[in-house]
Amino acid sequence: MESAAAVRTRTTTHLVELSDGLILGGLIAVSAFLRFFLTALRLPTPFYLPDEYTYSALARGIAETGRPVIRNAPAHFPALLEPLLAAPFWLTGDPQLAFRLTQAEHTIAISLAAVPAYLIARRVGLDSRFSLGIAVLVLASPNLVFGSLVVADPIAYPLVLGSVYAAIVALETPSRRTQLAVVGLVGLATFARVQYVLLVPVFVVAAVVVERGSIRRAARSFGLATAVFGAFATAAIASGPKRVLGAYDVIFHLHASPGTVASQIGLHVLLLPFAAGVVLVPGALVGLGRALIHPSAKAERALGAITTLLALGLTAQAIFIGATISGNFGERYLFYFFPLLAVAFGLYARRGGSRGLVCALAGLLAVLALRFPLSHYIRRSSDSTLLWAAARLVTWSGTSRGALFLGVGAALLAALAAWVAWRPQKRGAVALVAAIVAQLAVSAVASSWAVGLSTVDRQALPADLRWLDDTGLRSVTVIAPVGNDSGAAIEEMLWNRSITEVALLPDAALVDSHDNVRLHVDANGTLTSPAGPVDGPVLVDRGSTWTSFAGARLARSTSGGSVAPFDLWMPTGTHVRLAAEAVGLRSDDWLMRTGWITVWPSRAARRVTLRVSLPDARAAADTIHFSGAVHTSYTVRPLQTRTITFVVPAGTQPWTVHWNCDRYGFRGTSPVSFLSAPPRITAVS
Repeated sequence: MESAAAVRTRTTTHLVELSDGLILGGLIAVSAFLRFFLTALRLPTPFYLPDEYTYSALARGIAETGRPVIRNAPAHFPALLEPLLAAPFWLTGDPQLAFRLTQAEHTIAISLAAVPAYLIARRVGLDSRFSLGIAVLVLASPNLVFGSLVVADPIAYPLVLGSVYAAIVALETPSRRTQLAVVGLVGLATFARVQYVLLVPVFVVAAVVVERGSIRRAARSFGLATAVFGAFATAAIASGPKRVLGAYDVIFHLHASPGTVASQIGLHVLLLPFAAGVVLVPGALVGLGRALIHPSAKAERALGAITTLLALGLTAQAIFIGATISGNFGERYLFYFFPLLAVAFGLYARRGGSRGLVCALAGLLAVLALRFPLSHYIRRSSDSTLLWAAARLVTWSGTSRGALFLGVGAALLAALAAWVAWRPQKRGAVALVAAIVAQLAVSAVASSWAVGLSTVDRQALPADLRWLDDTGLRSVTVIAPVGNDSGAAIEEMLWNRSITEVALLPDAALVDSHDNVRLHVDANGTLTSPAGPVDGPVLVDRGSTWTSFAGARLARSTSGGSVAPFDLWMPTGTHVRLAAEAVGLRSDDWLMRTGWITVWPSRAARRVTLRVSLPDARAAADTIHFSGAVHTSYTVRPLQTRTITFVVPAGTQPWTVHWNCDRYGFRGTSPVSFLSAPPRITAVS
């Protein structure tokens, strides 16, 4: 018979678990509510492109056709869990409503990551209060801003942490049930983001570590999971990388120089401790070391092995992406293991010791914070909410003050870590609270930056986001010229379902990675794709290239007040033809320093007229040089307008003249010279 003391202990444990469950549920609800109403609803349009377009288009394709398609073309994309979950929202037929419903789903999903974080902490023996504190830290993380975006991270994050929890349980008490749980959760995490196939080797190697290097014991204890993972790996290899990786098979064609890789390694090693919260990092590293070398329980060794392997693997992925694709600090790929560092800190705080090592690590972080302030790296901020916050602070206070504030703040957190080292059992909770406060502050500022980026993008779009669909058109081709703005085109495609194809003029950049058709321009200006001449309505990017078409009429332009303008041309004949283009003539009528004008042939001679001016009275006189079909130069003085005329003879070949200006200033990042309205092309009388 069970003793009274055992009954009381079991009852107390159940009450604590029930109480913690209620508290955790409340925290998750509050987090999802605040993230949705304070951040998500304040984002007027997606800005994290092209990712948000890709997932939205996949969800819409699944809803409308039952298949993963983008612009009616099959999309070989392996990470389909998020689009499948969001697909029902697109059955409403309203992209804006689908966008908001997806955000609501994501803020809930990403907040659920607090559950496995709490369970991991409890599994390794941390007390209830500290484990709840780790859950709060997860909910305070600035990376939960990704929950307001239409990306896969909100779905993948709780699944990755859930996989880690299941792996720790399986490594501690191997059974068929626990191993199947690991297989299922790892499979879902990989289905959400294919990068998390990394969890497979992490689990296999961690099993060997937990069994103290014995491959035989690991194979005997975890044979089921190893066999299933091996079967899937064999099937994937047999299918080929293109079939399995889909759009991600580009990784086999990426290359980076040793210098670029070294630079990315330095960047990530430097910034990772600050992204992870600074104050917990020194103690967490000590806790990880002890968990691996002198664990007090098997679960601790499992945590140490999984955290170390996952951190190394994710950091390697982030460095690879930074060195080959983005050039950025890849915090978006790293934050998945940050909660595990907090758990490792809890192990350190429970046992104490290693005062000198913790103080030395804290001192190193303080020196790095003051010597290399975060403001120096904001140009690499695309994938880092920490650097979003740094960019916002610099915008508010200026570069020098922002750098000082960031450096001193990080140094103070490092000093707090050293202070905790003297009595970690008593002061560990103080460090956790400080980390929560710091993460909340960074989260608020990063959210402000995200809202600012989204607002800027929205201001560049027409007042009616669905203006193109409202015309009643159902099959429109986006044409990208030289200097095209892929982000602007993606925004138009996101909101307007009538855009069904993307076509690129020669030398135009890809709009996205999904079925961009490269056009051939015939000598008479006819645009031809592999399917034949372009014969429907076309939407042309007007940002850096002016275009005019024959066999079509200009139906509408979004140029008024927009920095991402488009022209809609409707065919009047069998197909549209290019009549003329001015590459380097911006939509705000500024000529870039270099560019060219091409006029396609006609049966009669024509006149091309340009009116250029220098509107700034303080500017120096400038000269514009023409070459190619015509060789001449014109000097323009401040406040002067000059009319430049060329005669294009009748013929059968395109006529092209290039320009180059002596002086230039900047509009944004573009070097510009003169103001000029679009060229007038008239018949020679």
